[in-house]
Amino acid sequence: MGLIINLSDIIVSRENNKIKYAIKLLNSAKFRNKQNNFIIEGLRLCKDAVLSNITIKHVFFTKCANMKYEDSLRQILNSSENMSMVSENIINIISNTENPQGIVCICGKPLFNDFEYNLKEFSKNNILALEDINDPSNMGTILRTAEAFGFKYIILSKNCCDIYSPKVLRGSMGAVFRLNFNIVNCMSETIEVLNKNGFISCASVPNRKAELINNIDFKVHPHLVLIGNEANGLKKDTIKACKRKITIPMPGRAESLNAAMSASVIMWEMVR
Repeated sequence: MGLIINLSDIIVSRENNKIKYAIKLLNSAKFRNKQNNFIIEGLRLCKDAVLSNITIKHVFFTKCANMKYEDSLRQILNSSENMSMVSENIINIISNTENPQGIVCICGKPLFNDFEYNLKEFSKNNILALEDINDPSNMGTILRTAEAFGFKYIILSKNCCDIYSPKVLRGSMGAVFRLNFNIVNCMSETIEVLNKNGFISCASVPNRKAELINNIDFKVHPHLVLIGNEANGLKKDTIKACKRKITIPMPGRAESLNAAMSASVIMWEMVR
């Protein structure tokens, strides 16, 4: 590969300041937010970050990865500001999987656009809003599905789980890199702003008396559809601010669906 790193330069101690920093990014959403950085691992996700023009600030890789993924690793390293070869023990410490591939990147968070700035662009699209989604697996699945169905904009309440957590990043399969996010402090106020700008806001609720989603024409006006917390659903103020209440028809005995499944069905109907 032509990569010249002296064996004496390989990081083998977890007390190394670079490793301490990576561990903090891996384990703390608060630290990720403060630093505006996050950590990813694995060949596919790291390559995806490069192709999505995410800033790669540091690459950690093992000697084995250097030999096994020569061409792909070169592409990642060429896009990075810094690089460090580390021991297998260290890569295990800064990874969140049982059998890491030996490649970990520290990345810079993309800047989120201001909500008001996006209003004109919003009006050309149906929008998904997520309120207090706490499960990283659900969040990752929802974001992956949103990208697959062609959604561009996602509104998140401030109490949603961190979209840059390792589980969300893996579950989204890189969708976090390409979707546009707006994080809002008050969802009901956001709904009211969008209502005034021509959106039809729809609260998804597990209520058989609500409008059936397959009876709604999502192409007439831009729609904002809200999905709520896994256990508690949408907040009362959020539901009250919406113009319509919608539900998924379920002739079976189940009272509700998993948040990620509900979001997937709703997004499909929105683009169908």
